[in-house]
Amino acid sequence: MTAHVAPIALNFDEGIDRKTLRRLRDRFLAVNQQRWQRAHSALTYRQQMVLEILPLVFHTNHPALPGYQDADCPYGLSHYQPSPATLGAARRLARTFSVRDEGKRQADLDALFLMGSPGTLGHSVASDLDLWLCHRSDLSERGIRCLERKADRLSDWAASLGVELHVFVFCADDWRAGRQRAEVTGENCGSAQHYLLLDEFYRTSIHLGGRYPMWWLVPADQEDRYDECMRQLVDCRFIRGDEFIDFGPVSAIPEEEFLGAGVWQLYKGIDAPWKSILKLLLIECYAQTSDQPLLSSVFKRAVYLGKTDADGLDPYVLLYNRLEAWLSAPEASARLDLVRRSLYLKAGLPLTRADQAPEHWRARLLAQLVERWQWPGRC
Repeated sequence: MTAHVAPIALNFDEGIDRKTLRRLRDRFLAVNQQRWQRAHSALTYRQQMVLEILPLVFHTNHPALPGYQDADCPYGLSHYQPSPATLGAARRLARTFSVRDEGKRQADLDALFLMGSPGTLGHSVASDLDLWLCHRSDLSERGIRCLERKADRLSDWAASLGVELHVFVFCADDWRAGRQRAEVTGENCGSAQHYLLLDEFYRTSIHLGGRYPMWWLVPADQEDRYDECMRQLVDCRFIRGDEFIDFGPVSAIPEEEFLGAGVWQLYKGIDAPWKSILKLLLIECYAQTSDQPLLSSVFKRAVYLGKTDADGLDPYVLLYNRLEAWLSAPEASARLDLVRRSLYLKAGLPLTRADQAPEHWRARLLAQLVERWQWPGRC
């Protein structure tokens, strides 16, 4: 079923209004909720608790919750209100748990995101969860270290439930200035993939709590004047400064990133070959088709146009569509076949056993692709 609502047009030269901005933000949040539900459905019952409770363990610093480090650890997720399901998950862990009223206390944490394959066709039982935990810019080094230790303890707890969880602790201001810790970019791959990673973040991330990305509110065709648009939104008080988090624009990938990113994917391919093949080919595609929009821009344009169907916006479907168009020439048929096989194997969902899989939407989506590829019924 295709979900489609009225397009939203934003033109900073002709005037904007708060109502339109709220509609736009809520549309991204609606897409976000679909992805969260899909990510949730891919986990076992016990593992679902990890996803349900992630925002709460950082919003509060409660000794009964997983990851608790010490009483001085920074906490508080900006504008976050736990849902009944999240509170229910907390009470399954600690019967007496309750959220304390902190009054007007300043939150130490700006936002929390899940990024990568969760909630997508490419998320299999072997996939890990990558979490971006963004703290406020003036947090002390001691506080940051405490958050990192808490993140490590939370990862250990998640592992006990069969979930491989990586929590990257950093500040959005440092990210924009290129001062982020190496770990933010994924297991010490350094800054070689700053814009490639940001492109992936914008098209795959699931907002778990806190401030929403400013990037949502800047139309794709105006990203070349991103900072100007942002200042207009804030200076004219269309949005408050504490509503958004800003990682900056990603209108193009600098040429110098391609080589380092390619080498990194070759290394990662040792453990995850199918995923790395897809990413390597996307890097090559980006390098050869610099006149075409990035996938993050394709995703954003679709949301602005009113396309909110989770299937059509699935990051792996968008990635496949881009590679298929790029490899459409007859002489590229072998490479296109490699893309198809890599995507099928990355999904980790043999369609001959799809009736045993709990993630019915993944089986349906993968079956649609296989039919489009005209593969035989059993392969």
